[in-house]
Amino acid sequence: MVNCAACNKTIRGNQLMKCTKCDYQYHPLCVNISEYRKITEITRSTWICPQCRCATPKTDNTNKPIRSPVCNEDIDSCSPVVVESPSLAANSCQLSLLASEIKLLREDVGELKAHLKSLTDHLMQCNIRLDDYKIKLSRAEDKTRALEKNESEVLRLNSTIEQLNQEINTQAQIHLKNEVEITGITETTNEIR
Repeated sequence: MVNCAACNKTIRGNQLMKCTKCDYQYHPLCVNISEYRKITEITRSTWICPQCRCATPKTDNTNKPIRSPVCNEDIDSCSPVVVESPSLAANSCQLSLLASEIKLLREDVGELKAHLKSLTDHLMQCNIRLDDYKIKLSRAEDKTRALEKNESEVLRLNSTIEQLNQEINTQAQIHLKNEVEITGITETTNEIR
């Protein structure tokens, strides 16, 4: 396994870009190549990495003046500004690397947004389930209170039944004491016994 020269992560698979000058290998995205499949084999075999491109001297522009965009009001014409090409090449290389880093960051942010949306959806589903459980719990508490109320009513009715049974027994005892038995008198035929 080979590590990418830009991000230093392992390159897996056969999608890699190899510099023809320094032989370093890169992930296609690390060198700002988004569609690897569209690159021809000829382009891959002659490809030069951004570092080697930056290190390659450009044509000499030191004798070509670049006019400054700001002119001095005292002077009729603008004075030329000479810019050296190595600094332009270095800036170009830095901009290229910065652009590739920004592209990678955008992709990471996009993935994070998608993941965050998925988490938000799951959280909403959990909230809906929690609301359903709250409703079910409230109903169960209402039923429990009703059962407790019924239980106290049953206990009250049982004590009333016990009291009434005691009163019936007391009345039965009183009636037994009031019964009188008469002996020695003969009964007639239509008499109630």
